[in-house]
Amino acid sequence: MVSISNCTLPKDTSVILPIFTLHRRKDVWGDADEFNPDHFLPENVEKRHPFAFVPFGGGPRNCIGYQYAMFSMKVMLSAILRNFQFSTQLTMSDLELCFDVSLKLKNKHMVRLVHRSWQF
Repeated sequence: MVSISNCTLPKDTSVILPIFTLHRRKDVWGDADEFNPDHFLPENVEKRHPFAFVPFGGGPRNCIGYQYAMFSMKVMLSAILRNFQFSTQLTMSDLELCFDVSLKLKNKHMVRLVHRSWQF
């Protein structure tokens, strides 16, 4: 048995953390479906519980590649955004989500990339 807060879980119990729901809590994120990069400013991160955003898991068994993955994503995104402009006709209400091993878009991404022409 394992006790968590005021709940006791019997041996061999499976626990599923609804990360999609956790990342959309209004008391933590406000309107999570609106793009707001200020959520990740250092002063705002300090106000939140360390496990309010868990893309790589948390605690003693979290992803060992977390720091590398975050750094790699920032490098790749900066290179892509420097060279391409993204656009889509989709709105948030058009998106259809389906649950699999991970959360996926049912209607695919449907994003248009246009190469940026840098002329000086």
